[in-house]
Amino acid sequence: MPARDDRAVATELGLHVEQAGAIGWSRTSVPYRTAARYRRELTALAKALTASRQPEIGPRDGRTLRNNGRALTCVCSRRIRGSQMVIDQGPIICGLCDSPLQEAPRQGLVARA
Repeated sequence: MPARDDRAVATELGLHVEQAGAIGWSRTSVPYRTAARYRRELTALAKALTASRQPEIGPRDGRTLRNNGRALTCVCSRRIRGSQMVIDQGPIICGLCDSPLQEAPRQGLVARA
């Protein structure tokens, strides 16, 4: 049996597929008619995905829990992110300039009055 391209399969299932620049036919959406046709299945999937989601437990003071780590930078301006636990374990040394990475100054924050 000859292989079919992904776009043809998506179209056969009722999805709308568009060209997304250099990365190919990856811009996909679900038209209303397709969503209506699969409404029962989509509802069941939404319930199953919600039921299996782990709760996000944040700080007790009401702040939002951020999982993207702290920004670190070195003398040569490389930037990485690291979790506080990893940062607390000891120095993180840049492989290019051999300097320790330090917490980067926060950018784009607006002071509140």
